[in-house]
Amino acid sequence: MSESTLSEAGTCTICLTGIDQDGEPVACPACQAPYHLECWTENHGCGVYGCQHAPQVELRTQMEIPVSFWGQENKPCPSCRQSIAAAALRCRHCGVIFTSAQPQDAESFRAKENLTARLPATQRSIKILFVLCILPFTAPLGALVAAIWYALRRKEVRALPAFYGALCKIGIGIGLLETAIIILMSLLYNTSHAA
Repeated sequence: MSESTLSEAGTCTICLTGIDQDGEPVACPACQAPYHLECWTENHGCGVYGCQHAPQVELRTQMEIPVSFWGQENKPCPSCRQSIAAAALRCRHCGVIFTSAQPQDAESFRAKENLTARLPATQRSIKILFVLCILPFTAPLGALVAAIWYALRRKEVRALPAFYGALCKIGIGIGLLETAIIILMSLLYNTSHAA
């Protein structure tokens, strides 16, 4: 687009003000939309939706402020109760790091922290119970203990990656299957020796 055509276009596509004769007008190489040089530079490209020279859009998760805090710039830290930025993932006062920018009350924050602290022990317990369930001589006891343990710790198991929940369920299944096979084998042995 020539400079005469740009000046005829008259309006910058980004700031929507007139392109004066003194400024340096530019045009998008793809769609020929007119811009002030400063507007083009500040926007890092074209402002027309769908144009190949439009800048990359920032992902929503990288810039998102929790919905409940729209219009608010601050939230209380659930640990020290000091005011911090609504999108903060770390408290600048006490240094606590959050897994989510969603606002939390102190009770739910402490419950989540306690749950997170127990997760390594839960992972070890699942591995031990799995081994107890797959060994034939401990399978009956292992399956019983694992089933009770899983029923009591379901919330902790859900907080772990899905692999651990599957490992726990598979271990219980194998333990029950081995127990059934042991009972069946003992019944067959007893009936064959009784005759």
